[in-house]
Amino acid sequence: MQEFLRTEHAAPAVTFIALFVCVTIIVVGCTVAVQWRKLRQAELTAGLKKQMLDRGASAEEIQAVLLASDEGGSMPRSAGNQLN
Repeated sequence: MQEFLRTEHAAPAVTFIALFVCVTIIVVGCTVAVQWRKLRQAELTAGLKKQMLDRGASAEEIQAVLLASDEGGSMPRSAGNQLN
């Protein structure tokens, strides 16, 4: 191993391995973050539904609240700044 690291081919190989490891860490990190966000969003939605059911809301009321919250969440941030 030490002999390989002393050759002229070592630098490109080590660079490639380091780049591969960095890209892998970034991809795994992004995947974990996205899935964590989806899980948290599902937990919040389930909690909201449970609270509304405990208060006696009808299915139509729950659906209306969830649809309204979905529409508000899909608005681009730049569009939200332009509202009066």
